Amino acid sequence: EAPDIQVIQMDDESEVSREDQLSSNQASNEAPVLRGWRVQVLRLPWRPKGSFWREDWKADREDGRQGATLWVLQPRLFRRPQWVKCFATVRMRHLVLQQVEEHQQEVAITLPGSEALQLTSLLASDVAKWLGSLNVAGFELLADGARYLFSVAPEEARAWIERLNTDAQRRGAGWLVMADVNSTVRAEHVWAVVQDDVKQLHCFESPLDYVMQNPSRITFFLHHNALSIVDDSHPLSPELSSAFHRLQKES
Repeated sequence: EAPDIQVIQMDDESEVSREDQLSSNQASNEAPVLRGWRVQVLRLPWRPKGSFWREDWKADREDGRQGATLWVLQPRLFRRPQWVKCFATVRMRHLVLQQVEEHQQEVAITLPGSEALQLTSLLASDVAKWLGSLNVAGFELLADGARYLFSVAPEEARAWIERLNTDAQRRGAGWLVMADVNSTVRAEHVWAVVQDDVKQLHCFESPLDYVMQNPSRITFFLHHNALSIVDDSHPLSPELSSAFHRLQKES
């Protein structure tokens, strides 16, 4: 399905000066006010309270202190986008958010393969660059082909970017294409994560199954199985060669 995107044209307050826009972000605990911009915003797939956040989780800061919060920009129908205040934590290869107010809805953003950018980055979106030009403190998160805008206290922006990118670059999690050597069943995509402490590879239908702690679709016990490199430079048995070529065609 097409992503849920809304385009909002700001109202008559668009005539407010740049100085007023800048002054709106001076208080580090408040989200900046958006004025005078045609904003295209992607809605996060919010879920009911309790979908991801566990009762024993605490919103945490990079330095270990509790109570981290982020503001994420979200659309509203026929109105300017709003900054939604959320408790935030990095758990189980995801950035997990829980809204502070209203129904405390939650969302989990998959971090492997993602990238957090400064708002002034050349790779940032036009809206992010515009916010950066107003000295808004925050970052843009590229994840699963989408872009999300976050505002945060100025002294915490760099720490959040470093933390998210560090987790995104951790090895041992991501999408794999899996095929059974002894079967002609079509290869399938699974989201897999290596659990180092018990030497297991868990395969899920989606990364959300992992963060929601649903049972894995299949688990491989790595200390009971031999791992082989499969590419053109290594000789393969006829069975492996057939499965490898089928995997290449179906991936």
